[in-house]
Amino acid sequence: MAFLRRRWLSVLVGPLTAVLCAPGASAQAVASENDIKAAFLYNFARYVVWPDTAFADGDFRLCVAADRQFTASLDAIIAGESIEGRPVVRQTPATPEAAQACHILFVGRGEPLAYRLFSSLEGRPVLLVGDAPDFLDQGGMVTFVREADRVRFDVDVTVAAQAGLTISSRLLRVARRVISPPPGTGVQ
Repeated sequence: MAFLRRRWLSVLVGPLTAVLCAPGASAQAVASENDIKAAFLYNFARYVVWPDTAFADGDFRLCVAADRQFTASLDAIIAGESIEGRPVVRQTPATPEAAQACHILFVGRGEPLAYRLFSSLEGRPVLLVGDAPDFLDQGGMVTFVREADRVRFDVDVTVAAQAGLTISSRLLRVARRVISPPPGTGVQ
């Protein structure tokens, strides 16, 4: 898992792992799609700037509304980690009010609670990440996309900016698609 944290950019441009579905591939020797998405999610935090007011306490809250397999992958990635000196803690918000305390909210495909959470987060500094095909159309900011044998992502910087978040041009350069890129970034 530490390898995924340090080399996450190479995962963007390299294959998802052709051996994921290869006969006889060891589940422990090969990163799963969930592992790769979890590593992306953790590393997104390093390329997004939140307003100072988003950190009322010392923790960095990475919230998840997803299946247990994804949650287990994320727990392994973030164990003992910190973001800018803040311990990373995973939470599963059960209500829209609980989601307001998140810094990142990942919404897995098919999660019924997901879109109910969105309405309470409009304009709040919460990075909304998901993997449903219509996620950006529903108000999300980053969506995972499976392209051939790769996990890629699309970003809507306008929605992120409306929430008070700034996404680094370094992250935007490796995105598959950027919607409404800010002027002067050179990102298309």
